[in-house]
Amino acid sequence: TAYVSPQPGPNFRIATGVVGQLGTAVNSNNPDATCQPTIKDPGESTAKYYAPPCVADSVMGGTDQWIMHSVNAGTTDAQQVTFFEELPAVGDSMLVAGTPRGSTYRPQILANSLKVLALDYHGNDITPNSVDVEVSFSGGACAGTWVAADPVPCAAGPWALADAATDWSQVRALRVSVQFDPATPLGPASTLDVTYSTVNVPEIIDASGVSNGGVPRDALLATDQLAWEQYGAVWVDATSPTTTLRRTPPKIGVALRASALEVNKAIAGSGAANAPQDFEALITCKIGWTDANGVSQESDLTFGGKTTGSLPLSQKTGLTGRIDRIPLGAVCAIAEAGKIGSFGEAARETTASTITLNQLLDYSGTSLPTTALDPQQVVTLTNIYIQRAADPDPDPAPTLPELPITGFSSNWVVILLPLLAIGLLLIIARRRIANRRQC
Repeated sequence: TAYVSPQPGPNFRIATGVVGQLGTAVNSNNPDATCQPTIKDPGESTAKYYAPPCVADSVMGGTDQWIMHSVNAGTTDAQQVTFFEELPAVGDSMLVAGTPRGSTYRPQILANSLKVLALDYHGNDITPNSVDVEVSFSGGACAGTWVAADPVPCAAGPWALADAATDWSQVRALRVSVQFDPATPLGPASTLDVTYSTVNVPEIIDASGVSNGGVPRDALLATDQLAWEQYGAVWVDATSPTTTLRRTPPKIGVALRASALEVNKAIAGSGAANAPQDFEALITCKIGWTDANGVSQESDLTFGGKTTGSLPLSQKTGLTGRIDRIPLGAVCAIAEAGKIGSFGEAARETTASTITLNQLLDYSGTSLPTTALDPQQVVTLTNIYIQRAADPDPDPAPTLPELPITGFSSNWVVILLPLLAIGLLLIIARRRIANRRQC
């Protein structure tokens, strides 16, 4: 008979997982490979969380769920387990190597979302002796923690116990210490999990010019936005408190996905031939989200730093235009620039003035996707031109009929009559002068 048993002594195994707002994931090492959830929620039978190298799909304003999963894989009990994590942010680093982690924004922890659950190998709850949840509001709270010999991770902090007054939107790091009673230890094959949720808050700059570190709101960014998480854990053996084990899993992350919209220009009416060559469409977009305290919010997206995007539509390019990399889930309004008549049109029509971008597009390649867009994300702006009737020729100068006797034109009569009148006056004047001399 063959038997399989764990190696005698303390042993501790950990894993990290995430599920994003969209519920899907992409293999960061091989995009053609299929990602499947492999980590279960505590006490559940169906896997929910994706593990590395998968990157979960999410959206700006979306909510993502994370798990720090651990298993007592040895033959001794655990007295204490401490999890610690410096949350994703621009400039974050790996716990062991200290190399850049690569996050491009800082998600915020949702208040009251952090939970701790311990289960024995039968699936029954284990009640810890104490659970201390500490938070730090400083960046770099856990930088270089593996270098120190102190078994207390992230000792520099500073740390504060989380309570009802904690502003979770400002939390930059977590440290969760779970202490077990000798009568109810975390025994062999038992599990201990810490779960929490974060929201991908858009960037907001306050009146002092300070950014909250959220997702950049510009809709024309060239790359996907990423948040990478990596935590560490310290395990203290119950039979030998001086025996500690340190573990850290590979990083796991979420990528914020994007979509696109298309605008077409149609020219109609009897005067369509008189339409100009170039037109302009204007686009504004908003994204909805829930802040760390559960309050619904809405933020404007920008286009190259401007709140309104401009999309040229030219007859030289088929009167069509497209804007890519707009955050998935954005609600966008499309309208033609200027007032009616700005382009010589008599009227305007549109297939939709507001659309929601729900079609996920793959921007992992070096070139933009050529995928045809969902018709709900395509808007046609129609200009109607009317051909006006030509103005009639002005009335010609009236002409007199020809004289029936001489055949001269009446125009000649008009010229000669004044001359004859002048000659007659000269004759009369000479006769009067002659009569005076005789007298």
